[in-house]
Amino acid sequence: MRKTTRYLIRQASQNPDITVSQSNRSEDVKVFSQMHQEVSLLQGFVPFSLEYLEKEFSVFRKDNEVLLFFGRYKDEIVAACFVLFWSGIGFYHHAASLPQYAKLSVPYLLQWEAIKEAKNRGCVLYDFWGYVDSKKEPNHPWAGPTLFKMGFGGDAHEYVKTQDLPL
Repeated sequence: MRKTTRYLIRQASQNPDITVSQSNRSEDVKVFSQMHQEVSLLQGFVPFSLEYLEKEFSVFRKDNEVLLFFGRYKDEIVAACFVLFWSGIGFYHHAASLPQYAKLSVPYLLQWEAIKEAKNRGCVLYDFWGYVDSKKEPNHPWAGPTLFKMGFGGDAHEYVKTQDLPL
């Protein structure tokens, strides 16, 4: 883990105004989706629809293979992630964080809690689900998220690009 990442996790964990919670409640998918929509408008990406997120959540929830993580600052949700646990792997699948709270480093603590949950579930891998080589593409929209993800350590592997197949 990068030294700065460890520091940011420690700082956020010591802040009494920051808390992290987990949820497997279907109604909380709407809370996640609203935040995801808000962040998508600010950052210019196309979010998954509420219907898609609800269906994905319900399929994985049947076998207790999904959790929502919410990071709060003074009881306001400022970061969230949607994590799948399947076949011994924790997948960081969807996430959102409000930019006005970036200096609090809540996403770092949120991610650390998700990694610990994956370990508690017996997962041997944690997949951050997508990155870009920022040396090759420094202006790519994923360059910032990649820096965040790589701060947790591990190895980068390139595979065939992810594709969705609507059924």
